[in-house]
Amino acid sequence: LDTTLAMAFSPGDAAMPVYLLIASIFNSIFFYRSIKDVRSKEIAVSGAPSIALLLTAISEFVWVLPCFIQCFLVFVLGHDGDWAPEREASGCDVQGFYSQLGSVSGMLSTLVLALLTLRIARSQRMPSTSQMLVISGAVFALSLLVSVLPFMGAGNYSYSGEGFCYID
Repeated sequence: LDTTLAMAFSPGDAAMPVYLLIASIFNSIFFYRSIKDVRSKEIAVSGAPSIALLLTAISEFVWVLPCFIQCFLVFVLGHDGDWAPEREASGCDVQGFYSQLGSVSGMLSTLVLALLTLRIARSQRMPSTSQMLVISGAVFALSLLVSVLPFMGAGNYSYSGEGFCYID
């Protein structure tokens, strides 16, 4: 029996794609609503807070959608291919990249939201829309820089032994 077929549709690989499908659906709603809020001028969450929420939605989407696709491929096709992270081929590099990008941008976007919350709590003025766009661009630029370092020879993406690849 071919090992790829034997490992495809393994019940142990079903939970993650199901979870990520649900997470992708809810993140899509969050993403859509954030875009709607950024475009609206007549709601309570407009301007800098709406841009910060969109930044967070994008940061989460950067991870959840590619991870759903990759986990679904592993479930359907098995673990014996370049798409599988444990093979430490292109699948590990791709997973490591989007995991690192989503992780760093997610943490930084949470920091931005925390700082905005502090400004609200202290009744301080919000940053302007242009300032928040610059901050959001800087978050993604820094996240992208950290995430491409392994492709430039500074470290690599390695299989963790726990089902995923991350920067090493």
